[in-house]
Amino acid sequence: MHPSEIIAEIAGKPASRIRSVPDKPLCPFSGSTCQKKAKRKSLPVCSVYVGSTPVAVCPKRLLQAPILEDVIKLCWKSKAPRRADCELVGEVKMEGFGNVDFTAISRKSDGSIHEFVSVEVQAIDTTGSYYPAFQALKNRKDLKVKPTYGLNYDNVYKRYVTQLIRKGYYHHHWGTRIVGVMQDVVFDDIRSRYQFLTTKNLADPAVNIIFLVYKLSKDPRTGGWCLKKTNAVGTSHANLQQAVMYASPPLRNDFLKSIERAAYRP
Repeated sequence: MHPSEIIAEIAGKPASRIRSVPDKPLCPFSGSTCQKKAKRKSLPVCSVYVGSTPVAVCPKRLLQAPILEDVIKLCWKSKAPRRADCELVGEVKMEGFGNVDFTAISRKSDGSIHEFVSVEVQAIDTTGSYYPAFQALKNRKDLKVKPTYGLNYDNVYKRYVTQLIRKGYYHHHWGTRIVGVMQDVVFDDIRSRYQFLTTKNLADPAVNIIFLVYKLSKDPRTGGWCLKKTNAVGTSHANLQQAVMYASPPLRNDFLKSIERAAYRP
């Protein structure tokens, strides 16, 4: 098996076209040196295949999307400002709040901030490891055994969804919104687990959380992959919280069996 059947992209390029992997490659999406590592070594993998679908495993891969333009056009609480009056500020932190990946801001004529919309970019990590495939690709060797790995959806729910609820609540009180940028496979799985109410009417004043959803599609111009927006839906922190709290519980008997297994563990 060729490792490019596992690894879809390295440093923004199709893995099938990679001839050599530099130790400190430039990330074309952030414009800086790739900081992703495994075993203390560089691991500039942007996306891996799950079946035939490339899935972003680095949040910087999603920066290829026109995030600021889409936020201005679709997600602004009031009338969309001019692009020239806006900018995207990275990594905003505040004690008692945490941090957000980006904040889209508009400025007044005197240069002070007029309005803002926060943006969280969510890729997905993996269970297992695709590292052997990367090593094989780097060493120009085939894989004798296919690596075992999967998508760590549970981590998305434990961290990302709960953060969206909390931060959505804060943004509701601030009179603005928070936007979740993610790939379609991640959003679809969230929706399959939590049947929260959504709306396509993003102008609805009750909306304080918006999901901007993108898909990695083949780019006929380059032969690589590009992000295309497939969905934009709104909800509220209250809708999302209710769906999480009142999700269907597992069966009591199944939990009893788990207790028994733990109680009689050798």
